Amino acid sequence: MLTLKRGLEGGKLEAHDVAIQDIHGEGKIIAPVRKGTSKGPDVTSILFPFAGIKEAKLRKNARGETQRFSIRTLAPIFLVDEVSIIDEYSPVTGRSGYDDTARKRMFSYILTGHDDGGVTVEEKPQILISILKNSKL
Repeated sequence: MLTLKRGLEGGKLEAHDVAIQDIHGEGKIIAPVRKGTSKGPDVTSILFPFAGIKEAKLRKNARGETQRFSIRTLAPIFLVDEVSIIDEYSPVTGRSGYDDTARKRMFSYILTGHDDGGVTVEEKPQILISILKNSKL
């Protein structure tokens, strides 16, 4: 059993290992989202293990940079509104935007169980040009 609790006025988010009617006292304080290089508990780090979903890295662009698989990336395939259902675009990938690659890689991970943790990041073209200009070949 897992219950996430947050007051109507906002504030801290708590995780409890009991049903809502059995909550007594404070639960484990978790962050709604992770910021920067934070490793503290957040909604994803509580919900995914509870659901049996492993930590994963998803490629976020053509260069091979990765991002953490999170509840925010997963939500669009479960939370589909009426407009998305009748739209010409897939509810999974949505309209083109900054997160196209991550959404496609998330869907691939859900289907195959293989993440992009082993992908090598390509150097930025500007860095490669600078290296070539400064090297003595």
